Amino acid sequence: TEDSHQLRATFGRTYSAVVGNPPYIVPKDPKANAAYRRDYTSCHRQYSLGVPFTELFFTLADRPDPTTGTAAGQVGMITANSFMKREFGKKLIEQLIPRWDLTHVVDTSGAYIPGHGTPTVILFGRNQTPVADTIRSVMGIRGEPSTPADPTKGLVWSAIIAQIDEPGSESDYVSVADTERSRFASHPWSIGGGGAAELKEQLDTGSTAMQVLIEPPIGRAVRIGSDELFEIDRATRMRQQIADVQVRNYLVGERVRDWIASPSVEAIYPYGPLFSVQEFEQLRWSWRTTLRERRTFQGVMADAGLSWWDYMQHTPSAYESSLSITFSNVATHNQFALDRGGCPVRC
Repeated sequence: TEDSHQLRATFGRTYSAVVGNPPYIVPKDPKANAAYRRDYTSCHRQYSLGVPFTELFFTLADRPDPTTGTAAGQVGMITANSFMKREFGKKLIEQLIPRWDLTHVVDTSGAYIPGHGTPTVILFGRNQTPVADTIRSVMGIRGEPSTPADPTKGLVWSAIIAQIDEPGSESDYVSVADTERSRFASHPWSIGGGGAAELKEQLDTGSTAMQVLIEPPIGRAVRIGSDELFEIDRATRMRQQIADVQVRNYLVGERVRDWIASPSVEAIYPYGPLFSVQEFEQLRWSWRTTLRERRTFQGVMADAGLSWWDYMQHTPSAYESSLSITFSNVATHNQFALDRGGCPVRC
């Protein structure tokens, strides 16, 4: 088609400048997901599209060629900052970014940017091997206190513009430094301003490892996949005569606030002594294909040796601890609660 020819023409060459704002969503379509994984080595785990698009942006930029005088193509992009912290960004940060001449990392998570509800970061660089030993980093200290009437004159954005060329400067909103490139070659990144990044580095290198202090397991107790098909409210459970032992309290991240974990729903628990596959089939038979096609790291459920009624991940040893710390996996702020055994299903 005409569109496909135009796409091939666009992506079949390189450019002096590549600028854009890629999508941040997780690819849900299995075929598209597999195609991205095949074509982009940065794709890792349950990745956001911001990861392969970062690889694409730098690939589309010109490589320097001294014989023709071609200079390295410039790249500028605003993208979700989730790759800096979450596991899916590890390959991008540790295997690909060190190949490129990343020049600026600008934390824009505190800036008011119309249409952006997702915390963002701006990356600038060139498609060549790194030149300098440092990267100009603009590190966030404080977010926008209120919605500015004119977003271009927001306090955080104005601080970024005023300070980006002033390494060593610090205001109420951002601090700017020329940071050792080596710090951006390992995952995760910490770009908190006002000394936060330096404090984290000192804690990481000089303190006792958390694994020494906390008994395993560390991580999720369960990862259900298609969670809503296992969730059930108490009224429905009583009407369908599902016994207490067949369900568990199900805690989602938004229910962990101010040191309290308060689960609001229950989940059918297919590992209890009274769980019946036949009864579950009566409840969810019409959804068996959806549940069977849940994607694991090995493929669909059967590829991972799991039945359609299984959780995608179930860690029984997580229930053996009388004390545990639970927190939201994805959050804008740290929220923790001490679990004394009242929330046996955690995610």
